[in-house]
Amino acid sequence: RLQGDWSSDVCSSDLSAKLRLLPQQLTSLKMTNLSPAQTGLHAETTRCLECGVYRSAAVMGWNLAFDYIRQWAFDKHLPAFNGKLVSGYITKSKQPRYDAITDYADFLKADAPGERTVLDTCNSARIIVGNVYDDLKGYLRQRNQYAHPSGKEPTGIQVNAYIEHLIDNVLGKPFN
Repeated sequence: RLQGDWSSDVCSSDLSAKLRLLPQQLTSLKMTNLSPAQTGLHAETTRCLECGVYRSAAVMGWNLAFDYIRQWAFDKHLPAFNGKLVSGYITKSKQPRYDAITDYADFLKADAPGERTVLDTCNSARIIVGNVYDDLKGYLRQRNQYAHPSGKEPTGIQVNAYIEHLIDNVLGKPFN
């Protein structure tokens, strides 16, 4: 925190139960469990909130939700996703801007589609539509406000709410 006050207005016992219990919730709903990378993101998001590092917690919470969504699209909708990714982004020389994703690690390459492109591709492929798509775009914008110098410094309550909304999206349709 910039003001030198590192005291937390959310103590660890006040940490969002939805965040703390997300791995168990996914298991009980028979949804895809967190990957090892997502487990690390979950732990880091939790630690950031517990330590009062709210800006970082919001960024890590988005990273957790986005990686889960991206993995879900890869596992369940790859042909539709690739169809729109390759045909929907064409260079001036009429070549696809992106190669088809064949391995999940392709999402992590330097020339891979960014977060907004992934969301837009899922929308155009009818994988993520309507309010869920609109909400996710809004959460990405909110993450960007927190992540970049904006004068907007979130509180623990705001970040807990932000992360709970992300979790509600991940636990709801179409992901469940």
